[in-house]
Amino acid sequence: MLSDKTKFRPTKTDAAALAAFVLLAATLLIGAFYADLIPDEAYYYTIPKRLAEGDRLFLEVWQMSQLVGVLLILPYRLFVAVTGSTEGVILFMRLLFVAIDLAFFIYFYLKLRDRKIWGVLAALFFCADQPLGMLTLNYYNIGLIFPAAVGMILFLEKKDRISAPKLVGAGILFAFAVLNDPGLALVYALFTLAVLIREIGRKKGKDIFASFSFVIDRRVWLWLTGGVALTAAAFLIWFQATSGVQNVLANLDGLRSDSEYQYSAIGNELLWRKFENAAQVFGVVNLIVSPLTAVAALICRKMNAGKTVRSAVLILTLASFVACHAVALARLTARYCTDPVAYVFFISYNTTGSIPLFFTSLSVCLLTRKQDKRMNAFLILSAIATVGVDYFSNIVLIYGSRLSYFPGLYYLGALFGELRGPEKTARSKADAPLRAAAAALACLAAVCTAAFVFMQRDHTFVDSPSDRLLYTLKLEGTLDGTTETGGLRLTATRRLERGPLKGLRQTEGFANEYDAYLNDLDTIAEMTDGPFFAAANIPYLYLYADRQAGSYSSLFVDEDFPRRIILYWETFPEKRSPIVYFPKYDFFSNSYDCLQKFRQHFPGSVTEGEAGYIYTLA
Repeated sequence: MLSDKTKFRPTKTDAAALAAFVLLAATLLIGAFYADLIPDEAYYYTIPKRLAEGDRLFLEVWQMSQLVGVLLILPYRLFVAVTGSTEGVILFMRLLFVAIDLAFFIYFYLKLRDRKIWGVLAALFFCADQPLGMLTLNYYNIGLIFPAAVGMILFLEKKDRISAPKLVGAGILFAFAVLNDPGLALVYALFTLAVLIREIGRKKGKDIFASFSFVIDRRVWLWLTGGVALTAAAFLIWFQATSGVQNVLANLDGLRSDSEYQYSAIGNELLWRKFENAAQVFGVVNLIVSPLTAVAALICRKMNAGKTVRSAVLILTLASFVACHAVALARLTARYCTDPVAYVFFISYNTTGSIPLFFTSLSVCLLTRKQDKRMNAFLILSAIATVGVDYFSNIVLIYGSRLSYFPGLYYLGALFGELRGPEKTARSKADAPLRAAAAALACLAAVCTAAFVFMQRDHTFVDSPSDRLLYTLKLEGTLDGTTETGGLRLTATRRLERGPLKGLRQTEGFANEYDAYLNDLDTIAEMTDGPFFAAANIPYLYLYADRQAGSYSSLFVDEDFPRRIILYWETFPEKRSPIVYFPKYDFFSNSYDCLQKFRQHFPGSVTEGEAGYIYTLA
């Protein structure tokens, strides 16, 4: 590590870091303007909008994943205060995230500078590989970057005793992460338990966690807890003053009515679903081989295997990683050209893609003889964070394993150094082909990772029936959808000129749909200034509508319809929307069926708009 008094002198590694920074900045900025919009992205900013309009957390908003809105209130209100509207808010938030991500890249690199090129690669891949490809502030990214920053503070500080302000800052960052992903509290709980066990052991003359004394320490825990407590106290005071715990407890039925969260966190159904999705992406054999490579590496460590055996296991490990991604890439490409729901497969990769990454990092760590306890702590943090997030997730969110980029790439560099060695013996020369094969596979693994990072943001340039189902609503009782699979078709993009997506460049088809939706909302605004409800999973409609939301959430699940909206309007009669909008082109819901269900409960009349049907309640 560099000492505090060491003068900073640019090195070749710094030049590589600068090149990586420029590459990362270019790709992030291009993505900010061109990346496709998935419903969740706009949803995140409907929460601070609703809070600004007077809605209260867990009362008027019936969505489990809404705490992210607390951290987004400040940038949202700042943007609206400056511009006077939500026009262009999505691009602003994307650019804000780009700035934050680039700042973290610099911070991570400076902490990993002594790891040379491996530190550059770790910071680059971690900051480039954002969950679900969303370049925006959300609970996925906040729950990933903030714990990484906390790990850097706790594990990689230059001084043996970290300063109290830094520890308090780490506690605040960690509290923000837990606010977004409550499952991350498992990290704090186990950390507290380890400190307690160590203190009890030391009183008995046994320092159980002595090797991790740089972090499992009473002083570290106290200052970190201080930062956590300050943040928690501020949030609870605000929460009690606005929502009130007693009110939320009385409103639990509304929150529990969300069908997306009707799974037991540790139930067999959800657990099996996780394995099923991962097997669908990588293949059953690859999914089995990936953890087995870690077992083989553990055996090598126990047997104190030589360089030849370790080189062979490293080749197997890297080959498994490449095979996993090769299969996923082939399946994604094939399904994307022929299957209308290929996007669902892509999400499955995004939420399970860290599985081979984690086991590869673990294997490389076990194969390296000279251990770095601070990097081991990062690997442990990755494992615990993954389990914690998975516990509360309704989908396969194994993105916490992305933290293993840091120990994985560090140990890969260290292992190559050990296998190469300075000696020029006959054995070393005989092992040269193995080392060359391992190096080639490492390069191929990097290419595979980069390919999927790029593919996370490629949808903008594709406009085909297999990429987007265009539903046409017919009132006589049928739903006519385009289901032909003509393959991918590259298309030019068009800049959106108004509304919350202003400034983004999207396909001509998306742009036309977007303009038509906004025109319909303008028509609705002329008809009423009452609450707004859209029976579709298109959250940006709520950002455009300059009125209160008349819905439990801007995310929409058609299997909940109209059950939840009936319950919501019974609970909050003032939220009842005089007009309900049924968009024609929502990928995630059957507009026709939703309309027919709604008409059975709420009589009214239908007016056809440009891109949807405007239903006026009687």
